Amino acid sequence: MEEKHSSMPIEGVVLEADDPAAKKKKSTKTGRARQYSLSSASMVTKSNKLIQQTRYALPKTQQKILLAMIAQIDPKNDIDANKVYSMSFSDFAKLTGVNVDDRNYLKFLKDTIRELANNSFWMDDSSDGEAKDKLYRWIGEETEINRTQRMIYLQFSPRIFPYLTQLKSNYTSFNVQFILRMNSTYSMRIYELLLSYDNGDGNYDYGDSGVVFRPVTPQVLKIVPSIRKKVKDYKYKVFSIDDLKMQLSPPPEKGKDTSVTEKYQNYHDFDRYVLSKVKQEINEMTDLWFEYAPVRLKGHRKYEHLYFFIKYKTREELDVVMKRHSDNSKYSDEVAVTRKRKSRTAVIAESERFEPLNDSIFGLTTKMAIYRLNAAVEIEELKKTLEPGIMEAATAVLTYTARLLTNTNSEKRTTMAHETRDALNRMLESQGTLKIWCAGMARMMYDKQQAGQLKSPQYNSAIVYNALEDMNILQMGRAELKKKQQQEQMRKTFMDAFED
Repeated sequence: MEEKHSSMPIEGVVLEADDPAAKKKKSTKTGRARQYSLSSASMVTKSNKLIQQTRYALPKTQQKILLAMIAQIDPKNDIDANKVYSMSFSDFAKLTGVNVDDRNYLKFLKDTIRELANNSFWMDDSSDGEAKDKLYRWIGEETEINRTQRMIYLQFSPRIFPYLTQLKSNYTSFNVQFILRMNSTYSMRIYELLLSYDNGDGNYDYGDSGVVFRPVTPQVLKIVPSIRKKVKDYKYKVFSIDDLKMQLSPPPEKGKDTSVTEKYQNYHDFDRYVLSKVKQEINEMTDLWFEYAPVRLKGHRKYEHLYFFIKYKTREELDVVMKRHSDNSKYSDEVAVTRKRKSRTAVIAESERFEPLNDSIFGLTTKMAIYRLNAAVEIEELKKTLEPGIMEAATAVLTYTARLLTNTNSEKRTTMAHETRDALNRMLESQGTLKIWCAGMARMMYDKQQAGQLKSPQYNSAIVYNALEDMNILQMGRAELKKKQQQEQMRKTFMDAFED
């Protein structure tokens, strides 16, 4: 079961010698699950090569769907790469937080699966002195959505399947339930990275290579005085900050750099918007305690390395975590049952009035935030009520608002995101809907467009932000929504007169 430990993009500062022979032994019995169910979420098993030597950053929703499907694989018995795994529409809705009764639901489902299918990444496949990179995709061609059965059928690509099953060594298994309730995709990636570099209680004589987590030493405690007392019985591993950022980044697209390195160039921002959230979610939702500390090399001003510390929770501590997950699952099931018993209109009204925008909105993609806002403004009703030009302006308003809510890459933007969310929640509390507000904002933006006062997306977003709680907006919205009624009444009066 011994095999050479491959070179890894993430390396500790102590990794200077050639990698020693690596031996990783982890085994977890998992049951076979033909269909995913939130109530019976199981284990995920991945090759360490797939975890450690790939650069990808799936959006949170895609990451959750992928992991839920991987949890169905029986890593000991599934050998057919053509096997198809399934998930119900209702379980997809629970994972993504989208109302299954919403008219946009099917479109959102299809978009999510298609975007996951289009996500690809390169992995080093060098052998026999020949340097090669192979292109991998997650999903195979037999993936389909059955609208009659209300089921998703997903096939993994034949090239990726061997990294998910029949693994004899150098693999990692973890409870998928720990990850499915995380809001940050960075938390998901770092959690599996941490586990992949840990041998549990095994001691496989890696020496001081830094390949895996090792018990904290007095020398290490001197390096991290601020958390010395907290981590004295932890294990540690050193990571390069630049390499870690690359691990968490999507491949560049057509000259556009969307990497974590570009987004969070200084350590302060990386810590505030990535690492602090990761620490919170891992400590609250998983079987690990996680701490970290940045370090500089002597004579350097820039932080170049991170000391990561982990410790497994006790049985009592883990029971608290599992109870938290169980309570969340029961709540989700109760909400789902309640929604099935109500009409679509009643469901939307209840959701808008009693489910304000919470902190998870800040971690959504712009597209996901737009879906959430669409429900709050009753987008289908607006389409029936507003004139085409005003409706086009309403769509733009929702896009600008979604960007305000999800752009948290600086302290100023984060403040604006929270203020936007709070303003919208105050309107939800008082109005029970954002429909009137959206109609009024659309009228304002349409008038500004006709007057040639709109400029760049950033400028237009600022207009939306500054008018969030302008009372004139609600007056304009009510007037705009009454126009349709007035037009219908005038038409009816005319037709009645014509018939007479």
